[in-house]
Amino acid sequence: MERSGIEKYAIVHAKGGQRVDDFIEKYTKLIERAPDYVMDISTIVAMNAGLGTIAISYIEGEKS
Repeated sequence: MERSGIEKYAIVHAKGGQRVDDFIEKYTKLIERAPDYVMDISTIVAMNAGLGTIAISYIEGEKS
């Protein structure tokens, strides 16, 4: 199966503040579409990774 770039992506964060807006702007330009959603990350991840953590998840598209 051959991949064809990013089909969907999301940004999650632990009180990322202004940095979240910067990530949204940067990745919207890079991927040429806005994230499917932006939300607070789970408490467990925030406790281990720390406040200010920002993560991006994505699903690759498939070529027909």
